[in-house]
Amino acid sequence: MGREAIPKQASQRGQPPLTLRRRANLKRNLLNHSRDPVNGLSKLGKEGNLEAAAALGEFYFRQEHPLTYKLSFEWNEWAARRGDAGSQGRLATIYHEGLGVERNPQRAFAFWLLAAKQGHSGARAMSG
Repeated sequence: MGREAIPKQASQRGQPPLTLRRRANLKRNLLNHSRDPVNGLSKLGKEGNLEAAAALGEFYFRQEHPLTYKLSFEWNEWAARRGDAGSQGRLATIYHEGLGVERNPQRAFAFWLLAAKQGHSGARAMSG
């Protein structure tokens, strides 16, 4: 599996904050209107679409396979650093469990705090 090119710097171009409904609509539209939804999400993610990057991070995270953890880390890190609470929570879990990266409880806690500040309930539970 080749390394996907994740944008290093992409402006959010005034995108409103993420909502679960917007992410669900994005996934549904790609699933219904694309022969290859992962490829469609990858294209959008590489163009700097935060929802697509977060969706890819979640998709690869849920595969629960060592080969996909690196992709999950890359997409979740990109989206987490741009403020996506779900990606911050997943990235915290990746660091906490050492899924494809060296285990780092301090980084895990830092990302759980970021997600908790945005109201992420799972992150609130993990960050105390």
